[in-house]
Amino acid sequence: MTRRSFLGSASAFVAVSGFASADKMLGGRLNLRFGVLSDTHITNWESADTFRRALRFYREADVDAVMICGDMTNMGVLCNLETVAKCWYEVFPGDKGQNGKHVEKLFIYGNHDAEPSEYGIGNVGLAKSLMHCPGYKTEEVRRQRLDLVGLGKAWESCFHEPFEPIYRKTVRGYDFIGAHWDTQARVRGLEEWFGKHGSSLDPSKPFFYFQHPHPQGTVNTSGPFSHDDGTSTRILSHYPNAVVFSGHSHTTLTDDRTLWRGSFTSIGASTLSERGAEPNMLVENLFASRDPALPARQGMLVSVYDDRLVLDRRDFFFNEPIDEPWIVPLPARAENRVERMAKARAPQFADDARVYLIFGKCGEDGSVRFPPAVAEPSARPFDYEVTVDYRHGEDIVARRMFRAYGPTVLQPKSHDLDVKRVTLTVPAGCMPKYDIGEARVTVVPHNSLGVAGRPIATGWVRVPKE
Repeated sequence: MTRRSFLGSASAFVAVSGFASADKMLGGRLNLRFGVLSDTHITNWESADTFRRALRFYREADVDAVMICGDMTNMGVLCNLETVAKCWYEVFPGDKGQNGKHVEKLFIYGNHDAEPSEYGIGNVGLAKSLMHCPGYKTEEVRRQRLDLVGLGKAWESCFHEPFEPIYRKTVRGYDFIGAHWDTQARVRGLEEWFGKHGSSLDPSKPFFYFQHPHPQGTVNTSGPFSHDDGTSTRILSHYPNAVVFSGHSHTTLTDDRTLWRGSFTSIGASTLSERGAEPNMLVENLFASRDPALPARQGMLVSVYDDRLVLDRRDFFFNEPIDEPWIVPLPARAENRVERMAKARAPQFADDARVYLIFGKCGEDGSVRFPPAVAEPSARPFDYEVTVDYRHGEDIVARRMFRAYGPTVLQPKSHDLDVKRVTLTVPAGCMPKYDIGEARVTVVPHNSLGVAGRPIATGWVRVPKE
């Protein structure tokens, strides 16, 4: 057995049978346990393999419910949604788990489900839909658009329960409120719903609200199209016991900014299919040490105790925990990023670490190489800031900076040990424009909250002539 397979099988055992050791030490009464997924983007049966794996994990964990925060399908056609339902009922026949226990479906539509004309059925999208709906002809696939079939009719046909744009379910005494995709900006009727039902939500315990886009200003997002217009944030700010799950941005669970604690608690649910990239990072380095065809496929197992929530983060591609769980004390209280940064430990380079600058030809990319920073507890190296200085004589005449993800940024923590050397591309725009003079490179490691470790740097290196 290899180290990787041993770690995977061992951690799978820990995750299902005992969960996180830190949580186990805290003790207390377990009141509720549920799975959280988002952006499964199911097309056909083969594409749903990871989804079925996740569902089987949740069954073994004896969950009370499973949540999907939208974008269940990729093309928004009925045959895709039928595949989602088929997977569910294969693992939870009759909505039942171990020993005939009822397991609640907590699913909602996302934009890929509710707006197939935008995301699936048009030109290239139609061709893809035909590939993922074997046995159907072009016009049959067009007619299978969920918005044409009717979102409610398709829902009731696949999941055998009434469809409501905003719905409420109670699981073991805890309220869950699901809001299907309406528009990017907001869920119409949400304010009226909370105005009518908000007073009946027990303030002494958390309730769980889920929608597809992130509430504005909460979860770290990769662009303006990942969150709503702030309506949900304004409404939920009146409920400090609200715990919100959302998807859409595919933000990774290796990033501690995916958990936000302000006037309520907001958590990004990541994705089971692929991962987006932050625009200020170098995308080419995102998959520096892995096959880009093997994206991060992540989900959570949420355990609810009287005094805390425990969020076990899991990678379903590697079948192992991502890192130590996030623990949210109850009753929840605000904790801003500055407070979290003050508690966090920075990743650090070893004392003997050295960095090397490799020059490209004039006008071409170069590279920088160095050993990885060492992960302290809760301080994995998330990205590296690289600064290139140039000087003539004693005067620094130019400075170029960029940041790039670490090679294991999307992988479980155990994979940090596999990296012996980090090689990052230095874009041509950051390389020297001079044929004389000297250059120096400084590298600073950061954890996902932005806490910086000690830098390492080259000495001044003569820039080669063309």
